[in-house]
Amino acid sequence: MKYNLDDKPTHKDMLLYGVQWFTITLPFLIILSGVVSGLHTEDVILQTIYSQKLFMLTGLALIIQVWLGHRLPVLTGPATVLLIGLIGSSNLSVNAVYTAIVLGGTMTVLLSFGKFFEYIQKIFTTRVVAVVLILVAITIMPLAISLSSGTNGSVFFNLMFALCLALLMIFGNLVLKGIYKSQIILLGLFFGTAIYLTIFGTPVHPSVSGLNGEIIKENLFISPEFNLSAIIAFFFCFLALIVNEFGAIQATATFIHADSIAGRSRRGLRVTGIFNMLSGSLGTIGMVDYSMSPGIIAATQSASRFPLIVAGILLIICAFFPQSLFLFSYIPGVVLGSVLLYVMSTQLASGLQLIGAEKSISDFRSAIIIGFPVMTGIFISFAPPAFAGSMPDVLQPIAGNGFIMGTLMVLVLEHLLKEKSSQD
Repeated sequence: MKYNLDDKPTHKDMLLYGVQWFTITLPFLIILSGVVSGLHTEDVILQTIYSQKLFMLTGLALIIQVWLGHRLPVLTGPATVLLIGLIGSSNLSVNAVYTAIVLGGTMTVLLSFGKFFEYIQKIFTTRVVAVVLILVAITIMPLAISLSSGTNGSVFFNLMFALCLALLMIFGNLVLKGIYKSQIILLGLFFGTAIYLTIFGTPVHPSVSGLNGEIIKENLFISPEFNLSAIIAFFFCFLALIVNEFGAIQATATFIHADSIAGRSRRGLRVTGIFNMLSGSLGTIGMVDYSMSPGIIAATQSASRFPLIVAGILLIICAFFPQSLFLFSYIPGVVLGSVLLYVMSTQLASGLQLIGAEKSISDFRSAIIIGFPVMTGIFISFAPPAFAGSMPDVLQPIAGNGFIMGTLMVLVLEHLLKEKSSQD
């Protein structure tokens, strides 16, 4: 490594590495802010405010984690697993959904003070974690398909464009080296947008001249609204988020040989919980640490945590210049859908890789523990709209959510059907 965990790079390297972490964070913020704000409103001004809040919170979370939390070079950003809950709770009010995120963050903070992870580890076995990874990828697909269908041209052309762009990103990931490999998502966004807009022309968007302090103030905080079905749905989402958080911290700490992994995990989880409380209060999707960080460290040969502070500052600066965020609205939905397809393909690959590495399938019993929950997630996620529409409203965020139902199924099957032998 050129720089180890607590090494402070030169001013030039600090800036360069900070910009790189910033550019790697940017695509996820662009995608998640665009997708989630689009679920709530078509008003570009309100979507811009949403992006401002998300950029601000992500920047602060990066700085606080590096300074007071796990103190590791781990990327922080909006949690895809919470997007599942937002999609599944789309029939509920925004206030009810984000109140559930506040409660999920509160639960996460409280659990960081106990020895709960020993019990979580017993519940979330390797097979359960693998299925959760796979379910996240599968249950995002209806949204990716919807975005990839586009609003210009034929649906066939748009879907083929999205598929080809995702395939090019996969080839790029296999062929490119170093910094280019780590920025394949940003490259896909840039070139995909340039090509698509060349074909269909640049859309005319309203300006942000109507954005002012009064509008921001009116849309800054949510009004608490407690809904039992939303709370239950996000409870399962936060269980998956907690596992993801610990996985990201422990994987990075082990990779760079950091000390006090248990203490770092506890502090990191606590900070993540606090920022999920803040995110929910401000009406934005919650935060989690990303497990891709070891790959970025390996590509850059820098394990220093300090450049992430620079990345956090750059994100906060973006939040104060809505004109820069407004440019992101020019990214076509087809391109966002394609990037989602690529990212979820890597997510699915991670789940399959985990199954193979840990030899989680040894016979039909262990295979069906994985197979049926995955099929349940597909079954519900791609069911016709009449399925969700015909069930009671209180059940819709749970029974109509493929991720939640798949997670429930794997928990039940894993702990009821697994062999009581040392092999399991």
